[in-house]
Amino acid sequence: MRRPLGLRFRVLGAAGLIALVSLITFGVLLNGLSDQTSLAKKGRSVTDGVNAAATLERLALEMESSARGFVVTRDDVQREAFEHSRAAVPAASRRLLASQTGAPERARVTEINRQAAEYAAFLAGVVADPRADPAAAARQSDVRLSAFRSALTSFAATKRAQQMQLRADSKHLRTRATRIAIGGLVVLLVLIAVLAFAAHRAIVVPVNRLQKFARELGAGRFQTRLPEDGPPETAELAQAFNVSAERLERATERHLAELDAVFRDSPLGIAFLDLDLRFLRVNEALARMNQVPAAEHLGRTAGEVTGQNDVERALRQVVETGEPILDVDVALHGRRFEANYFPVRDDRGELLAVGKAMSDVTARRRAENARERLQDATSALASAVTVSDVAAVAIEQARGALDAEAAVLLLLDADRYELEIVSDQGLDDGARGRWGRLSLAERMPATDAARTATAIFISAEATLLERYPGLAGTPYPRAGAYASLPLVAYGRTLGVLSLGYARPIEFDADERGLLNALAAQTAIAIARAQLYEREHTVSQTLQQSLLPRALPEIPGLDIAGRLEAGAKGVEVGGDFYDAFAIGENAWGVAIGDVCGKGVDAAALTALARHTVRAAAHAHESPAAVLEALNRAVLDESRPGQFLTAIFARLTPRPGGGFRLRAACGGHPPPVVLDAAGRPRELPCAGTLLGVVDDPDIADSEVDLEPGDTLLLYTDGLTEAAAPQHTLTTAEVGTLLARVHTDTAEQTAQACLASAIAAGGGVNRDDVAVLVVQVSEPALDRRDNGADRIFDTGTMP
Repeated sequence: MRRPLGLRFRVLGAAGLIALVSLITFGVLLNGLSDQTSLAKKGRSVTDGVNAAATLERLALEMESSARGFVVTRDDVQREAFEHSRAAVPAASRRLLASQTGAPERARVTEINRQAAEYAAFLAGVVADPRADPAAAARQSDVRLSAFRSALTSFAATKRAQQMQLRADSKHLRTRATRIAIGGLVVLLVLIAVLAFAAHRAIVVPVNRLQKFARELGAGRFQTRLPEDGPPETAELAQAFNVSAERLERATERHLAELDAVFRDSPLGIAFLDLDLRFLRVNEALARMNQVPAAEHLGRTAGEVTGQNDVERALRQVVETGEPILDVDVALHGRRFEANYFPVRDDRGELLAVGKAMSDVTARRRAENARERLQDATSALASAVTVSDVAAVAIEQARGALDAEAAVLLLLDADRYELEIVSDQGLDDGARGRWGRLSLAERMPATDAARTATAIFISAEATLLERYPGLAGTPYPRAGAYASLPLVAYGRTLGVLSLGYARPIEFDADERGLLNALAAQTAIAIARAQLYEREHTVSQTLQQSLLPRALPEIPGLDIAGRLEAGAKGVEVGGDFYDAFAIGENAWGVAIGDVCGKGVDAAALTALARHTVRAAAHAHESPAAVLEALNRAVLDESRPGQFLTAIFARLTPRPGGGFRLRAACGGHPPPVVLDAAGRPRELPCAGTLLGVVDDPDIADSEVDLEPGDTLLLYTDGLTEAAAPQHTLTTAEVGTLLARVHTDTAEQTAQACLASAIAAGGGVNRDDVAVLVVQVSEPALDRRDNGADRIFDTGTMP
């Protein structure tokens, strides 16, 4: 098959043809122009000859006239005119000769020029001869002039004939050139028209097809094809476009198939609704969520299908605003869904439909609730201190996890190989009495869970009796489902958490995970609580060892001491008090606060008590006793350890009451309440103990009258409400006046109660108080409690 000429060759051929026609036309026109130029040159020569002949004729007439006038008049003016005209004759003759190119014409002109010269010479002779006969001269002149003019007239006639011929030839040439130009232009126009038509067919038509094809592709109509005819270039371009369109069509079909598969098989519920909110298309996932076949959705509204008017309102809002509505919680058929409603637009942005995508988030919501419950349980268990506290919290949290009907927490007694109930909810008295203590040898869910450290899940009561036939006839808790969860912490089984449910439960992975996590948290909390209780017992034992077993009985005095450890603490505190006899008729009382807690604080507390007791027997001055304590602390304690303390010496007065001699080492000053209920501060101050080698400590004395009450205390009392408020010494006196009772025991207890109340029911720090009340004698009661204070040293 002959391959058609390419577009390039066609264009080049057409351009060559146009160039050829143009060259021919231009050549013909150029030749005509050359002929016209030649004719014009000849015309100018003829015209020059005619003009030169006319000039000679004019000069001849002027010479004849002036010569005749001179002969008659002898006027010099006439002679000068003659001479002027005669002088111009040679130049005119030369011009006439120059205008002729042909030999015959030049010979003829030469003859005319000769006649002109002879005539001029003749007239010159007449003018020069004074005797010339005017009449005879005139006759001869006429003859000669007539012959000369006849020759000029003949020459001019010949030249005019030549001019006419030249004009005719020029007109013919112009006519021919015009015809040739018109013919060439017509040929060019025809060629251009033919080329335009060919270009239209070869270029414009294919380009228009390509443009239309591009619009079709842009509109997504990939099945469109281009004719593969015409020049090779456009044909090959059409073939390439058709191949691309075919590939796009196949890709589109594949993508549509994939989208259909996604729409059909997606776990998301997807639907499209028209602008009247009627279903256009629904996938099977959404049909299952709505529990309505997909075909029954079509043409109906969401409200008609599911009865959910709020969904229809949301869809209508999307139509009205054009904005999507995202992450909408939907409850349907007992499950939780998350729905998104969005506009569907075309390429121009016009709203075509409304889309709906819905996912089942029941499991996720359940997991979120489980995490929240575990967080709540973790927080609640973290605040539980004792085993009973942990058990109560665990029962409450476990029962609420999956709405259990009953919950029981049993702890393992490893020595007895038994499980014992420590907390329960939902058990009747009969069940509690029967299952209050279980031997691990018994076959029950709780004992199996404890022995194997494996959770037991039973989904129905029939399954329970099938697995544990020994329960038949016993007062076991009736329930629809059971779960027994071992409480294992740090590789050790501590007990079992058992739950009973009113309804059957299959216990899926999420539910089992929640209960196991709750059991693990409970086990850790129980292990922590058991450790706390053990350490707390040790701490209390150690704390009690640092206090006097009993305060001495002092005639005339009622003395009581109390110490309340800080809340939640298991470490030994640093507060202490003491009272002891110093020989006969002298007693020592002390109170102190050691910096820190724990073993180091306990060691320093023991050192302080024993040092004070030993130094009190060696030194009568309380200041000397505290100085001895300061040396002992510096010698024996670790760097950075220090304490505050008060030591006082009580001796009876002959007239009743007691003399108090006291010294303070950085401790809050004592407060005295007289019998009339007026509080006052003892002037007692000094340096912290265990800080410097030479502390500034001095004794202070005061008389305690019958009915007076002395209060020694640590900063746990003044800082009970800190940081909101810290009691001043005056406010401590007011507190003592308010809580004072008839006995030192009750007064000390009331001071502690006041501190606990100020702290919101919780002691943030240890509080120690020592109350000394001077007994009033049966007779001679004092009416006034004025004190007498004697300073034996300089107070800082």
